[in-house]
Formats: sequence, structure tokens, C-alpha cells
Amino acid sequence: MSLSVSEWSYLGACRFARKPVCANRPNRFVISVFGRLTMRELSGVDLPSLREILVELAILVGIAIVLAALGPFGSFSIGSFAVRLAYWLPATFIGYGFFRPLTAISARLAERLHFHSFVALAAGIVVAALPATIAMGFLGGVRPGHWPSLDGWFDLYSNVVIVGSVIALFFTLLGQGAAPDERGESLAQSASSAPFLDRLPPAWNGQLVALEMEDHYVRAHGRDGASTLILMRMADAARELDGANGTRVHRSWWVMRNCVIGKRREGRGLRLELVGGLTAPVARDRVAPLKADGWPL
Repeated sequence: MSLSVSEWSYLGACRFARKPVCANRPNRFVISVFGRLTMRELSGVDLPSLREILVELAILVGIAIVLAALGPFGSFSIGSFAVRLAYWLPATFIGYGFFRPLTAISARLAERLHFHSFVALAAGIVVAALPATIAMGFLGGVRPGHWPSLDGWFDLYSNVVIVGSVIALFFTLLGQGAAPDERGESLAQSASSAPFLDRLPPAWNGQLVALEMEDHYVRAHGRDGASTLILMRMADAARELDGANGTRVHRSWWVMRNCVIGKRREGRGLRLELVGGLTAPVARDRVAPLKADGWPL
């Protein structure tokens, strides 16, 4: 006997609508796997703060509501909105339990192997979708002796990849958009004693990303591509930023540490990926001191 994806969804939704989550053995299996993955994530991987996790979980609830309303992949036919929500709510949290740690691990490996961050994200999604597909199969009603056909597993895997990609991309863009706001707030507080910040446009609220030298000027870069030219030498600007959480990474670049979101190799050179889509070169003689100071190189 083989079950279609919509039949799995119906069985899973009914189960979660009638019984507590903790009453299902497959969910204990998922929690166990999630726990192991989380412990592995703790070794050498930058973990989100409790506040960030709570924000992400709140967003997941919103995503589950949207999926329940839209009913993608045949789930609209499994029943009322409440029944669909009873399926998609645990489904999104199960997916989060696999995708969150594995994409974080892939990002960590990308740093070490010098891959582009989006290549690492794609690899993490492809890998995370495998255990997530199995978990989703159990959630939807798959049991030993009643395995779906190979085509059924492939369809389910494709659906998991699609939903996981959209959610992972959303969180990635959120991390590059909303998270910089938090970095900018802490940055403005820690750099309040840096006189250079008073030279920035008032609308920036002191949230500097980087400085780039241009002849006798320095170009101050803010978020969202904003920039302004200031007539002064780079050495003087760097001196006025002594109280800020940043440093000169190149003769022609000064970078705010909290605005570094990645790195990439270009031949033998190294560039930092910054908030707002900027990249800044790192001088070879600055690599070792920056590493020693804890910069993500």
C-alpha cells in the first residue's frame, strides 16, 4: 500500500488535531534528532541569541498560517483551515529543527573552504531536506510496511526543498536586513565616543558600515547602499573612530566589525562581505592581526 502526499498530509493533520504532540513516537524521534544536531551546531558555529530564536519561531508561526491559508502541494484538500494549520504548524517547526542547524553548519564550512555564502546555503538546504523529508513522511502518516513509492518520496522531497528554500532565503535576507539594525543599534551605543560619527548624515543615526578612501576624501558607506563623501584623510578619519568597534583592514578601507557578514577569496586576495552588498579588500599584512583579534577570517 502506498500513500500520496495529500493522504500523508490528511493523516498527519488529523493526528495532530486529535492528540498532543508528545503522544506521537515519530515526534520523539524528531526531537532526539534535533537535539543531536543542535549539540553538533554548538561546536564552532555561531549560534543565534535567544531573542533571535524567539523572533524566528514567531515568524515560523506566521509562515505556517500563510501555508495553511494557501494550501500548497495538495494540502488544501485535506480539510478546513484549522486542519491544515494542524499539519503545517508542526511541519514548519520540524523543518526548522533540521534546516536551522544544518544551514548554520554549511555556512561554517563555507567560511573554512572559502565558498560563497549562497552556495553553502544551497548545499545546506539539499542536505537538510533529506532527514526533513523522512520526518515529514512520518508526520503525514508513513509507517513501516506502508512505504510510498519512489516517486512519492521524490515528490515529497521536492516539496520540502521548495518550502525550505523559500524559508531559508527569507531568514538569510532577514539576517542581512533586519539583523544589521540590531548591529547598528549596538554599534551606535559602543561607538558613541567616536567623533567621526557626528560627521555622518543625521538620518544614518551613526550607523556606519565602512570608509573607503577616494583621493583627498573618504567615502562613508551606510546601510542600503547609502554613501557620502567627507573631505578628510583616511588616517584622520580612522583616528576619530578609535572609540568604534572597527579597524583599518586595508590602506584604503576602514570597516565596522559588526557589519561583516561573510568573506570570499578572489585569487590570492581576501575580501570581506559587508552589510548592504559592499565588499572590502583585506591587506595581506592585516590578515594575521585581524584573525588574532577574533575577526571572521
